Amino acid sequence: MGSGIGDGADTSFQDAALAVWDSSEPGTPTMVLHRQCWALALSPDGTRLYVGTAEDQPTLAVVDVATGQTLQSTPVPRARLLAPGPEHPADGWTVVVNGIQVSPDGSTIAVAEGTVIGLYASATLARIGELSWHHGLVRDLRFSADGRRLASGADDGLAVVWDVARKVPIAVESGGSGPVRAVAFAPDGRTLYSGGDDQLLHVWDLDGERRFLTVLADPEPIRRAAAAIPAPDGSTVLTLGQGVGQEPGLRFLDVAAGAVGPALADPNGSALAVWLPPGYDRVATVADSEVRIWDRASGRRLLARAVGDSTVTAFSAPTASDLIVADADGTVVRLDPGSLDPTGPAVDLRHRVTAVAGRADDRTAIVLLDDQQAAEVDLTTGRVISNRDLGFVATAAAVSPDGRRLAVGGSTGQVGLFDLTRGAWLAPPAEGRQLYVSGIQFAADGGTFVASTVDSSVTLWDGGSGEMIGRINAGTVGSPARAVILPGGEDALIATRDQGVYRWSTHPDDWLSFACQVAGRNLTPTEWHQVLDPRPYAPTCGAG
Repeated sequence: MGSGIGDGADTSFQDAALAVWDSSEPGTPTMVLHRQCWALALSPDGTRLYVGTAEDQPTLAVVDVATGQTLQSTPVPRARLLAPGPEHPADGWTVVVNGIQVSPDGSTIAVAEGTVIGLYASATLARIGELSWHHGLVRDLRFSADGRRLASGADDGLAVVWDVARKVPIAVESGGSGPVRAVAFAPDGRTLYSGGDDQLLHVWDLDGERRFLTVLADPEPIRRAAAAIPAPDGSTVLTLGQGVGQEPGLRFLDVAAGAVGPALADPNGSALAVWLPPGYDRVATVADSEVRIWDRASGRRLLARAVGDSTVTAFSAPTASDLIVADADGTVVRLDPGSLDPTGPAVDLRHRVTAVAGRADDRTAIVLLDDQQAAEVDLTTGRVISNRDLGFVATAAAVSPDGRRLAVGGSTGQVGLFDLTRGAWLAPPAEGRQLYVSGIQFAADGGTFVASTVDSSVTLWDGGSGEMIGRINAGTVGSPARAVILPGGEDALIATRDQGVYRWSTHPDDWLSFACQVAGRNLTPTEWHQVLDPRPYAPTCGAG
């Protein structure tokens, strides 16, 4: 089959034949056509061949298998068929695109058109829709057995599952470390398989019942979402960045119902927010120097007030009576969450604040600055109690419930645990990932804490020693995750920017049991490192 796509392709690669065989008599093709093409597919009854031609103007053509005659054709946007031809014929596989698929009932044709997928009515070749999510060349398409879903794999490393009728993505999976060149559904549609340049077969659970991370909610992804921030009680996730039209906005996702509320306009809103205790029925957001309070149930904006003249850069709400706000000029002030009135003097630290962690004593907070300092401040008197040099720029922090330890994350993925009583590291900052830590939260008993990063990973740490217990990736690669340890401390809830919400057991024994169940054998040391690092290797299913 010829598969030269776009201008400049090697002509010897394009000069090839298309052939159709009768599987009951495979010795000789029933039809042979000599024409350039970039993809082809048979109709379910085998009487029609749909061909993407590469002659002059790219077209989608319908060929009668019995006669070899072209019955009809329609132009396909040339600008979207941008795959360079190979320099050598032997490298032709690098640009092969399985770019045409016919639905099982024969009514719809899906065509890979660069980074988008065109949908055509087979009877008329009329274009009836377009699927857009990928940002790399689409390499493979597959319909599910019932035709309700379409899977696509692309050079962006993503495998996407689409609802064909609604023309929206319903699952976006990271298909590996390179281009995804092949996708396929299991017959029952509950499993998707993908493969590509990483030479691995990836198996995806589409119904959410067989995953290491239990799926709590999986609504349609929101393309322009900037952040997803779960309430500490796990009831709701606030999604920031998707508003009305092109304006910034926010949405509330009810985790139990799996339902996303309407987009609420939040002009100039940022990706910064904090849930307010004790009931977490309100949330504070930021727009430049203005703090806004929203009601979760009604979606109404209850309050809005400018706090100083500089952009707010950090928040903390350690108690029901304290909302600590810090800005780019280094000013820190404590507000009453019910009125947004100041409840103490402002503290001027003269450096941009990158994170703030309030204590539950209604008095003090740890403020992290862009000059690598950590300042302990008294918000009642406005006094700076102490300054410590961390040796790195902190981007997230939390104080343990007893007020004695500070967990801190940095701009290059460091996570460390500091003893505030002794003024010394319990665990010096250890590199967790290369991208910055966006959130840290302690369990209610202080025994563990979670650190979230913008590369979709979440790490679990011992709250007393600062040793890493485990790590997991949630959602699609590059979709920032935010985690909280739920009341009771048994599980963590993880929300990702692509709208997924997951539950992760905080007990390593559960991880081992799951790994044994899935693999049916002991993991190899390499598999162990990929899944259960940093724990020391041990037989997954026991010594026997």
